[in-house]
Amino acid sequence: MRNNTVLIFLLGFCSFYTQCQTKEPPKPMDTEFTITPCQITYKGKEFPLGKPLDAWIQLLGTYSRHTGRGYVWDSLGIAINDWEANHEYVKELY
Repeated sequence: MRNNTVLIFLLGFCSFYTQCQTKEPPKPMDTEFTITPCQITYKGKEFPLGKPLDAWIQLLGTYSRHTGRGYVWDSLGIAINDWEANHEYVKELY
């Protein structure tokens, strides 16, 4: 009987102890891109959504290739489309 009481006490204590430990907050990810409901940033600079290709080149550097319908930065995994807007501004980001 005494063994059962000690065992129950130890189980209760262990359960209580593990629940009371403080958890570390998650560390922020170290990334170049940040996406929020209001904006997308690359290395702390806001993406030039709705602006001409030159603004994108200024932010991301020279594109890897031109597909006829858009421009691709292969190393970043980004493509943009400006052909539907008569090449006046970037309409879509992939």
